[in-house]
Amino acid sequence: MKKFYKVVAKCGHVGRHYYYEGVFYTIAENGSDAARIVRRAGRVKHDHKDAILSVEVITEDEFRAGEREVRRNPYFNCQNKQEQDLILAEIASKIKPEPYDDDDDGDNREEERAQILRYKRERMEIEIMSYEKLRKIY
Repeated sequence: MKKFYKVVAKCGHVGRHYYYEGVFYTIAENGSDAARIVRRAGRVKHDHKDAILSVEVITEDEFRAGEREVRRNPYFNCQNKQEQDLILAEIASKIKPEPYDDDDDGDNREEERAQILRYKRERMEIEIMSYEKLRKIY
């Protein structure tokens, strides 16, 4: 038997290391199916293991009211970054920072870039020393 669910999920497009706490309303056989349906929905952070924050069984009346709420939600109605920037004040209360994990080997581009630059600098110094040695020989 199908039930009505309110699913809260992490949504994207609000800046790096931030998420929008989006509320979705769906009909499914069980909570796992409801979570699976929402995880595939647009704007949800599909690649995050913790994208689904909560799943709750609700009544049909709550479901209908929730659907109307989602249709009026400016976050789900903007089509591009410029429109989203215009409604930022309205949605700011639902934008949350991603929890930081010290052991996370995820996106660390700045450190990678620094390592690449150190490597290139060292390689250039070695090439210069090799070139100077060759000049002395010839």
